Amino acid sequence: MISLKKSSELMYEIEIEFSKQKELAEKWKEEASTSQIIAQLNQEEVEAVTKIFGGQVEKVHKKSGRMSLLWNIIFCLIGLVGGYLISRFLI
Repeated sequence: MISLKKSSELMYEIEIEFSKQKELAEKWKEEASTSQIIAQLNQEEVEAVTKIFGGQVEKVHKKSGRMSLLWNIIFCLIGLVGGYLISRFLI
């Protein structure tokens, strides 16, 4: 009776693992298909895709650079004001 229960539990675990492996295989198949499509692109198409995505990355980089500069200025001003207040009232 115990052996039958263990066998059924083992079969259930095997079914779960099999379904996980099947999903993973399907995902890999889709990725392989995408990779094959990319591999078949000619040089002009590759350059066009690179230009499109490169432009998007450059825009994001410029935007993040401006935001980091803005935050640096804000924290610098907070540090200056904080330093002045500490020197004025605590020292």
